[in-house]
Amino acid sequence: MTQPLVPVLLVLNVGSSSIKFQVFERASLAVLMAGKVTGIGTSAQLSAKLAGAEAAPVRTALPAADHDSAMAAV
Repeated sequence: MTQPLVPVLLVLNVGSSSIKFQVFERASLAVLMAGKVTGIGTSAQLSAKLAGAEAAPVRTALPAADHDSAMAAV
């Protein structure tokens, strides 16, 4: 069973060595997910968590340490 699509708003804060992001539900502006990519230029890692989720945050090393790989991961 497929879930209906929810319009979202993606907010990015992009720096030289990190990207921070939050995903909001567009109508209510409730935070759906937040995370960051750190170590851009050295050893990039993604960490993200669904809002209100019982599951552990996602943490993973990225195959390349550049902004293109970081944005693809986000």
